[in-house]
Amino acid sequence: MLLISFPVLLHAQHSMDKRTHYYDNVNRYNDLQKALQHKADAKELSISGIENVPAEFYELTHLTKLTVRRGLNKLDDRIENFRSLEILNLIDVNITTLPIEIKYCTNLREIRVLSSKLEELPKELFELPHLQILVLKNNQISRLPCDFDDNYSLKELNLKFNKITIFPDCMQRLYNLESLYLSGNPLGLIQGKFSMDKSFRNLRTLSMSDCMLESIPTELTKNISYLDLSSNKIKDITFDDVQNMSRVTFLSLENNPLTYLDETVLQIRGLSTLQIDMNDEIADALFMSNRICVSYVGRSYHRKLEQASPCGKKKGMIVVFLYEPIKKNK
Repeated sequence: MLLISFPVLLHAQHSMDKRTHYYDNVNRYNDLQKALQHKADAKELSISGIENVPAEFYELTHLTKLTVRRGLNKLDDRIENFRSLEILNLIDVNITTLPIEIKYCTNLREIRVLSSKLEELPKELFELPHLQILVLKNNQISRLPCDFDDNYSLKELNLKFNKITIFPDCMQRLYNLESLYLSGNPLGLIQGKFSMDKSFRNLRTLSMSDCMLESIPTELTKNISYLDLSSNKIKDITFDDVQNMSRVTFLSLENNPLTYLDETVLQIRGLSTLQIDMNDEIADALFMSNRICVSYVGRSYHRKLEQASPCGKKKGMIVVFLYEPIKKNK
């Protein structure tokens, strides 16, 4: 009986594997015309070099993932047809805004618009009920819409390398935000009215490198574990700055004109990695601590944390990546 059933099971498994493989292939397309020939089956579409899509493009109503690279001058109000869409990727495209009808794409979980010409964002983008990841790196965005409803879905917001000059109060209404990336925006001072009890309660990762900051943004650091403040204009780090970031485990301060580092920085219980420039003014604070393990001097190992030499078996040590200050051309 076993001899008879074994080939049957093997044949059934082989048939299932073939069927699964076939299913995957017929649902993924990198050619728009072929996708249009199989509208009812097309689930994923990846196209490039198309400036203007035909009207039939919006008939692909079963898409769950759409990726467009290069070109694409516009997405119009017919985007509301993509109500099954879960992932939208737009890379190196020419669109300057997203249509407000994107609010009907209520299944969207991830949106990425990278290295494009995006200038404005509709408030409806922040009202999508299931959107968890919003990455808008390398665009032309100068401000965020602030008239959106309270948001409890977004977990990651990446606005690196845009033109944002003001940190808006409304960002604190992204109640479940865990990761915020703002590096490369000319923010300067953080000005706003924040509820310290309710704001950014779930925020754990904050990247604000090269934001023209002159001080620690203490309004944002209460619950942070990963904090990147490199390449700013911070001169002093005081006790008041430090007491609000007691949960930090990774702290990057290199390429700042630091002249004072309060010793309490090195007393942060969970701090395990510190990136900072070699500086006579702060050397005493560093080397008087018995928690310090200097890993590298120089910039050739910048950010290669996986190569850090171990500090021994003693718990609570801080691996310090010590860099030579960047010399600015006169």
